[in-house]
Order: sequence, then structure tokens, then C-alpha cells
Amino acid sequence: MITYGFYDHQMKTVNGMTTTMMTTKHKLIALRTEVGLRTQEDFAQAAGIDQTTVSKIENGRPVSERTAWLVLHALNRARKKYGLPDITLDDIDMPLIE
Repeated sequence: MITYGFYDHQMKTVNGMTTTMMTTKHKLIALRTEVGLRTQEDFAQAAGIDQTTVSKIENGRPVSERTAWLVLHALNRARKKYGLPDITLDDIDMPLIE
């Protein structure tokens, strides 16, 4: 794992090319703060979930598919306000409960 400032990155090799992959926790924090959702409380309110759930997501715990969609829609609504393109569930990389 490599640390660049605030974010941790994991090295990943695909087809002989090495890239860095931001961990799920830091990816979600980066995505939410990019659109002004600076605290877990702000994000929870925007997504219609509780702050404990946000903490669980940011710590890599699996969530229900419904929660993942609530998170995605909250982020995309906020991204639209900033003129940013929509993201997908793959961009967030949240583990889902099976």
C-alpha cells in the first residue's frame, strides 16, 4: 500500500501494467467531499441512511443493494450540481451483502 497525502492506494498489476487503486473507504470519502458532503452526517442525510451505515460503508463492510443504490443516487444528485458526470456502482466499489 502506498500513501499519497490523505489517501491510501493499493498497487494492482493488470496485463503487465501497474496502477494504484484507491481503497473503498478513501474512494467514497473522496467522492462525497468532492461534491461538498464533507461529513458522514451530511452524506447520510443526503442519501437517506443513518450515519452508522455511512461509517460501515467507509470501513468496507458489505451493504444491501438498496443501500448501495441510495448512496449512488445521492452522489449523482450532488455531482449534477457541480456539473460532474454520473458515476456507477463499479466506481464506488462497495461490497454488497450476498
